[in-house]
Amino acid sequence: MFHGGKGKKNKLNGQGKRKKKSLNTRPNQPHPRPLSEWRGE
Repeated sequence: MFHGGKGKKNKLNGQGKRKKKSLNTRPNQPHPRPLSEWRGE
């Protein structure tokens, strides 16, 4: 019972976290860079 619930949750979380991290890493790096410069200027 515990194993099944944990396995399903882990698989869903792992896929969602992995996809979100990849998408977040790309737009996150160039996003805060120009935002910081704009705020400074």
